[in-house]
Amino acid sequence: MIDLRKFAREARSKVRSLRNIAIYESYINCGITSTEEFIEKKIEESNIKIPEILKTVFLQYGNHNFKWKVLDGKRVNRIIIAYNSIYSTEYFNYGGFQNRKSVKNNDDYFPVFYTNAEGVEFWKQFYILDDLYFGKLILIKPDEYGDDHELFLFDHPNSINKLTINLEQYFELSAKTAGLYCWQEYVTEESYELNGEIPDNFHDNMNVLFPDEDLSMFRASPKLKDSVYNRYVAREDKTDYRRLFINKIEELRRNPNIEFIFYEDSIGFKRDKTPYTAHYGVSEAVLRKVKSDYGREISEQMLSFYYQMNGCQVSWRYNSSGEEDFLLEGSINLLELEEVLGGKWKESYLEWNSPDLFKDEGSVYYFTDDEAQENAEIAELMTHARIFEEQGDMQDYFIDFVAGKEEPDIYKVSGTSYYKMNIDFITFIELRIEFAGIKGWEYHFISNEDFSVDFINNSIAEFKKKVLKVLPDSSFEKFGL
Repeated sequence: MIDLRKFAREARSKVRSLRNIAIYESYINCGITSTEEFIEKKIEESNIKIPEILKTVFLQYGNHNFKWKVLDGKRVNRIIIAYNSIYSTEYFNYGGFQNRKSVKNNDDYFPVFYTNAEGVEFWKQFYILDDLYFGKLILIKPDEYGDDHELFLFDHPNSINKLTINLEQYFELSAKTAGLYCWQEYVTEESYELNGEIPDNFHDNMNVLFPDEDLSMFRASPKLKDSVYNRYVAREDKTDYRRLFINKIEELRRNPNIEFIFYEDSIGFKRDKTPYTAHYGVSEAVLRKVKSDYGREISEQMLSFYYQMNGCQVSWRYNSSGEEDFLLEGSINLLELEEVLGGKWKESYLEWNSPDLFKDEGSVYYFTDDEAQENAEIAELMTHARIFEEQGDMQDYFIDFVAGKEEPDIYKVSGTSYYKMNIDFITFIELRIEFAGIKGWEYHFISNEDFSVDFINNSIAEFKKKVLKVLPDSSFEKFGL
């Protein structure tokens, strides 16, 4: 007889130990059970049937949401994450535990397991037990006549691999790990290949968080394979871009004439009222999903930035009261990698219910269909380029991956015009940070008849004047300015 109650208690105890060290955007709850009457009511309302073993889960264990982030005590700027959700019976309203709602091109669609008649009968054997996000699910295949069952790791769109544990063991290990990202991969059969290109550091993370736990039930870590990720991690000359950014903002804060513009929805403001947001490095979960959806890793220059800081934001202005009247301001809004590569529908694709996080081929930024026809050249670029610094008012910066090139091309967009820049990704990042988001330098890296030599020289001269006003020790030579 299955008894899951004790695992709910153990899970609650384990996550309580994390609450004091979990950082922003963490959400943890566990053990909110249902009643027989409520389950039957939801079944009657929705006309969706569920197997008895799922009813047992709702009655004895309930649901859980393990979405937490904890700073890695051994690696600079790195976070340890959890993504696991067992949905409550309220989930009947969202398609039940087979045909759940999902998002594609900003629209709801059904179902997640199959999109045509092929294989329907096969997939109808499975129910969603746990959502691991990023297109991964734990499925349960119950025995039609009893409590026997099998558990499977599903990876969108159609990969399915059997777990070596049963339901009770699943909840035991879920409590043991507090939902640590990808623990389920380590209880798959040996035929399932663990990821050695972008390893998730499961064993190391468990030893950091829960050093007394016995990990003998889990598979060993995979052997590392050659990859952009592993080559970068092995480097000793890593630049801490998050620290560079914070140091530059602290330099600005020492100037009494600098006024910071707060955005109340920014992470920094919500956490400690800082005038900037500096995210910790991008998670391995996102890097894996990017590779899965794009068919390639991000470039080494991109990784060297996002591994250290997954986007940042600051906006400030110089109060020139009593001095010559000229506009002096700066802003940086480097988007998180999941936003950059999420494409046009990034807001929807960042929701829990999107297996195709980074697939939106054919979308066009800014324009309606009619406007895209009127601006065909830039609209075509925007079907494959991705915005990575968002300044607003159609004054943004895009990256574009080109076949055969490791590093992306960079474009400056101004209204309905766009200009390819003669600059690599990491130099762009360093310029934005070094000069605290002050504009004007970018014209030095654009060769286009729209900008005369006199215009460029005047822009650079004005840019330098502004920089030295607030950052008097700045040097321009290393950037060729």
